[in-house]
Amino acid sequence: MLLSHSRPLIPTACVKATGPSVKLDIEMITFVTDSYMVGIDPIKNVAGIVLALTLQVISPGMIAKMGKNGGNALGLKPSEGPLLLVLVNVMWADRADDEAVLKAVSDIINAVKYEAESSKKLNKFIYMNYASQFQSVIESYGSASYERLLQVARRYDPSRVFQELQPGYFKLTPGG
Repeated sequence: MLLSHSRPLIPTACVKATGPSVKLDIEMITFVTDSYMVGIDPIKNVAGIVLALTLQVISPGMIAKMGKNGGNALGLKPSEGPLLLVLVNVMWADRADDEAVLKAVSDIINAVKYEAESSKKLNKFIYMNYASQFQSVIESYGSASYERLLQVARRYDPSRVFQELQPGYFKLTPGG
């Protein structure tokens, strides 16, 4: 239950879920879990804090289904999967704790991304529903998808209603 005084934050990262075999990459999952446990230590006593680590698999079959009915705007290919979404879910009560919480969570995500990139397992895709306001979601879809989304917006939203009047963080162009 999300309380009216809660301050939610859910940044995300995406890594390749497999190593040389078809099984999930236990080394990456272990690194993610260890980074989370170390990373939350500085904020575990923040008043009203609720913490969770969520690992969500995106299978090649799921990615293939995204391409039906008009194409996959997310820029993912079935050959890239399975992928593992790494979500650090945090809620806290006091605005005074924002800086500490944001730093701790950013440090976790940055450590995961650095390790994944170093081991050539990073996928730059960021899932919009789970992203933080500080992440570049649309850009993570790749330049071809971004250009296609711009074309669709120009065709179906020439007045830019969804870019300027729709609230939210993630827009096709800066400033909405």
